[in-house]
Amino acid sequence: MNKKIILYIVFISSVILNANQSHKPLTLDHAIHTGLKKRSALKALSQNMHAIKQQGKASLSKWLPHYAINTGIEHANGTGINGTPSFFEFSAKQLVISGVTPYDAYSILEDERKSVEAEYRATEDRIRFEIERNFLQTWLLAHQKKSFDYESLSTHANFQQKKAEKKLHILDTPTWQEAESAFINSVTEINNFDQIYENSIAQLSFSLGKKGSHQYNLIWKPTKLKALKTVKEYINVAMHHRKELQILDYKMDAKEKEISRSLKQYLPSVSLLASINLQEGYPNAPSSSSNGGLQLSWNIGNGLSYYFEAESLRASLAQIAQTRQGLKKQIINEIITARNNLIVARRNLENRGFALRARHATWKKKHQELHLGIITKTDLLQADYQLQQERFAWITSRINYEISERNLAFATGYGC
Repeated sequence: MNKKIILYIVFISSVILNANQSHKPLTLDHAIHTGLKKRSALKALSQNMHAIKQQGKASLSKWLPHYAINTGIEHANGTGINGTPSFFEFSAKQLVISGVTPYDAYSILEDERKSVEAEYRATEDRIRFEIERNFLQTWLLAHQKKSFDYESLSTHANFQQKKAEKKLHILDTPTWQEAESAFINSVTEINNFDQIYENSIAQLSFSLGKKGSHQYNLIWKPTKLKALKTVKEYINVAMHHRKELQILDYKMDAKEKEISRSLKQYLPSVSLLASINLQEGYPNAPSSSSNGGLQLSWNIGNGLSYYFEAESLRASLAQIAQTRQGLKKQIINEIITARNNLIVARRNLENRGFALRARHATWKKKHQELHLGIITKTDLLQADYQLQQERFAWITSRINYEISERNLAFATGYGC
């Protein structure tokens, strides 16, 4: 018996400990920091940037001299050479002039690296907006869940009372059936809300880079409303801060450099050569020699293929330019839509603020009337419920405004 009690205490303690750990406070800033740190998409892009950077270093290293060593020992009999003659050769080659230089490849790779870096920051913006939206929506549902839990207890208590009255034959059958139907509808609505809340938590957990569903104690407080800017101001900010445009800009720079490199492949290259030869055991050959000079390389047979390669790259460049123009139009439309939605959300928030102040004044009046004996406690409870509903309506409007504001910030590339 004592063993069972100890096991029960251990079990309860572990449940309480896990509950406390799963309900640690989580602010919006901490959620963004956690999500950006754990997302695998960002890690993959970071590794890609590192790989391209190393490729660039490898390209630049081709400017360095090329060294080669060739050595060996032979064994010969009856060929005029007896014994084990040996030889040693050291050669060096340095590229001096070339149509296509190692720096051309490095410059193209650097634009590719910058493009991936812009993609990395664009992914950061997308993840940040995703976290902000899921956080605020989950915070709102968590706030609403408190009201649903209270209604669940009230509905259950009311149903139990009706059930007792039915057993005592106080309620007739139609009234009981009506109460039973209302209870079932209420339970269904509460269960559906719980499912929506669990889905919201799962989405928030995913955006934070966590597996499964976790319980959070979300901490968020509204801040002062920001002043709106003109559409033109938002568009100008977006043109400088939208990473998708920067990605295409770097890709266009890389294509232009590829075109230039393709055309320069027809030009000759000049290299400086030098070598030292040492040998022993060869009677008719000098024991040492050295060579040096310039080497000219010119591939004159592929000029036409280089030209068509450049034309193909020009077509790709024109396609990227058209994509960029289409993206600019899309961004402008996103900003106009987001700004209009923010204006609507702000108006709704202001209207809800007026309604909340009016409902609060009515609630204070009901308290005074109850003190004077004009109304009953039931009337006051009704006023309390209406004030609570009005408060939640204002909170919902505020969350909608916050999400609309962040949607506009995302459309401008978080430049505001």
